[in-house]
Amino acid sequence: MSTRNLIALFDNENQKYLVSYCHWDGHPLDNGQELLSSYNDYDKAMELVKGGDMSSLGDYFGDGHDVVVIDDIMELIKHEIKENKKCPCIEYIYLFVEKTWLCWDWHWSPNMAVLTNVEDVIREYKENVRGNE
Repeated sequence: MSTRNLIALFDNENQKYLVSYCHWDGHPLDNGQELLSSYNDYDKAMELVKGGDMSSLGDYFGDGHDVVVIDDIMELIKHEIKENKKCPCIEYIYLFVEKTWLCWDWHWSPNMAVLTNVEDVIREYKENVRGNE
């Protein structure tokens, strides 16, 4: 079963957010850990997101033209909250900003636009504070 997620980055040059879709392994214990270990600086994160839509991290099925450019990441999260009330689609949104990966976790905050440091989210899942969805 897929754990759909969005991977986003704040583009310092254009002052916009770039967003790509990732179909598999969106759980923080999967993609969250992989983002921290393999895409832990701005250039690596930018290369990942600019590649476009992915089956799994780095495994692209798009052509890079499917990257979405937005002004406000919180509006995107609010949109997903609204959509997930009809049919849960995107479970996690990861955002790289200022040398840090952040995460919106639909399971933890289905009605709030809250971004949390991915390291904290991973720790909470490992300690079973957030549960095992």
